[in-house]
Amino acid sequence: MEIRKITITLFLAAGLAQAQISVSGEINPYVMTRTKNSSQIDLPFRLLSLDIGYSFEKFDIKTNSAIEHRIKTNKSLIDLREMYFAFYPEWGELKLGRQIHSWGAVDAINPTNNLNPYDYYYMFKVGAGTKVGVLSLSSTYYSDSFQFEIIINPYFNKNRIPYDEKDFPLAPDNEPDVRYFPENELEAGFRLQTTINSSDISFSYFSGNDRMPSIHSGIFPNETSADISMDLGYRKTTMIGSDFVTFIGDFTFRIEGALYNTKTGSTKNADLQDNLLMFSEEVLYSQYVLQFEYTTANDLMLSGQFIGSSVISDDRKWINDGNEFSLSNIIAPEFSPGMGTPFAMFTNNALLVSSSGILFDDRVDIQGSIMSNLENPGSFVSFGLGYSPVLNWKLELATTQFSGSDKPQDAFTLMERFNHLRMGVMYNF
Repeated sequence: MEIRKITITLFLAAGLAQAQISVSGEINPYVMTRTKNSSQIDLPFRLLSLDIGYSFEKFDIKTNSAIEHRIKTNKSLIDLREMYFAFYPEWGELKLGRQIHSWGAVDAINPTNNLNPYDYYYMFKVGAGTKVGVLSLSSTYYSDSFQFEIIINPYFNKNRIPYDEKDFPLAPDNEPDVRYFPENELEAGFRLQTTINSSDISFSYFSGNDRMPSIHSGIFPNETSADISMDLGYRKTTMIGSDFVTFIGDFTFRIEGALYNTKTGSTKNADLQDNLLMFSEEVLYSQYVLQFEYTTANDLMLSGQFIGSSVISDDRKWINDGNEFSLSNIIAPEFSPGMGTPFAMFTNNALLVSSSGILFDDRVDIQGSIMSNLENPGSFVSFGLGYSPVLNWKLELATTQFSGSDKPQDAFTLMERFNHLRMGVMYNF
C-alpha cells in the first residue's frame, strides 16, 4: 500500500513539474458620476478579473472569474464566468464546461453571436465582457481549407437583466413572473469558415430559445375590458447567419447579417381556461452590420458601421381551443426581438463611427465613438483617454453622453439620465 501511495505521489509530482500554470488578470476600480448633477451612479462593476490556466501536453483547464463590486453599498460577489476542460487532438479542439463563445466578424455588434445570453449590466462593453457563460460542449475541426465548429448547450439560459436598477434608465421596474418555459431546452449551432481569394467568409446556424421573455397568453374578461392579465414565456428561435471580410488596399470591409425565425411553441404549464387566450406568434426578422476600417500612417484606426434591423413578416393571433380572435378587438403586444444584438432596442437603423489609437510610445491611448439614429432624433457620444505612467498601470478618464428626442419613452431620451463621467485606474498582471 505504501509503495502504491509513493508511486501515485511521484506520478502527480512529475505531471505538475511538466505542466504549465498561467495566471493573468486586471484590477479596475472606477466611479461613474452623472454630468447633470454630479451624483454617483450605483451600478456593479468588475473590480477584479482573473484568468487561471493549467496546461499539460494536449490538455488545458481554464477558468475566468470576476469579483463584482458596488461602491455605495460596498457589496461584492464572485462570478465564475468560465471554467472548462479542453483537449487538443491533431484534428482540432474539444471543450467541455462553462464557456463564452464568440461568433461574427464585425466589431462589438454581432448579429450571429447568439450562443450566450447577454449581461445587460455590461451591454456597452465589447467582446466577451458583454456575455454570460453557459455550460456547453464545443468541438472545432481544422483543415487546410476550412474550419468547422459545432456547439451544444444542454440547458436554457436567459439574459441577465438589471431589474429594479434605478440608476439604469432602461431597466424594468420588476422582474416578471414567467409562466411558460421551453419544453426542449437543448440548443445547438454550427459555423463553417473558409477563405476564398484572400477573403474570409463564414456561414452559421443556431437553434435555441429566446433570451428575453415575451407574451404567451392573456386573460380577457371581455374583448373590450381593460382588466386583463398577461403571462410570459420564451419563444423558439432559429438563426441563419453569415459574415464576410475582405481587404481593398488599406481598407478592410466587414459584413455580418442574420435571419431569425421566432415563434411560440409547445410550452410547459399550458393549462387552458375558458377566458385564457394563447398568443400565437411567428415572426421573421433580420439584423445586419456593414463595417469599414482604415488605419492611418500614425496607427490611428478609423471605422464606420451601418447597423440595421427589420421585420420581414409578422403573423400574430390570439387562440383558444382552435378559435382565432381578431387582433383589432384585443390588445396586440408589440413585437420585441428576444435574440440578436441589444442595440436593436435603440433603433432599427443607425450609423456608428469610431476611432482609436495609441500615442507617445504606448503611454497614451484614445478612443471615441458617435452613434446617430437614422430614423428619429437621437445619438450618443463616448470618449475615453488612458495614460500609463508606468508599465502595467493605467489611469482612465471617459465620458458617455446621450441625446434623445421629444418622445419621453424613446430609448435615447431615457438614457439621457445615464450621461456620466467615468474615472478609474487599471492594473494588469
